[in-house]
Amino acid sequence: MFAGHVEVAFAIGRAQRRANVGVFVAAALAGLSLVIHVFTVIGMALAPTGRCVGAAGQRIEEGLAMFSHIHVGVSDFDRAHAFYAPLMGELGLRQRFFDPDRRWAAWQPSNGGRPLFIIGLPFDRQAHAAGNGQMTAFAAADRPTVDRAHRTALEHGGSDEGAPGLRPHYHANYYGAYFRDPDGNKLCVVCHEPVVVPPGA
Repeated sequence: MFAGHVEVAFAIGRAQRRANVGVFVAAALAGLSLVIHVFTVIGMALAPTGRCVGAAGQRIEEGLAMFSHIHVGVSDFDRAHAFYAPLMGELGLRQRFFDPDRRWAAWQPSNGGRPLFIIGLPFDRQAHAAGNGQMTAFAAADRPTVDRAHRTALEHGGSDEGAPGLRPHYHANYYGAYFRDPDGNKLCVVCHEPVVVPPGA
């Protein structure tokens, strides 16, 4: 009789121990999952500005410049460079490279990096043709820069396509000017900022 009771007691004890181990493992896994989640959130919060990690671990870039570079074809490189060099200077852009042997040149923002604006002979060495409906528009910091850029373009072989002024059909502060380079490529310089009037002026 006592032996039977002892075996039952041992069996109950083993079951309780297994149950306790199961509860412990479940709690440990839940705790580990919570720790991983917390560190994932912290890691994303501390990631470099403009970058985050997606669900599959891929890096997602935010705030990346829309364009890497824009290339405009020309027929006469020397003539084109004589037109674009002073225009880029008015816009505060600096030359990235100038390669007369390969007949191309590029400009970049004053603080470096991209996007680049490139001029050069067509890659296939066929005749250049200005596209209908194509235009490259440069951003200007203020309206006087638009005026100077338009004037500089016309002084260096460009042709007028629209004097500097407001175009409210785009938006209230759209101040732009339009012209073509010596090869007929259409260009625009535009300022989107309102005129700031000093207090008391």
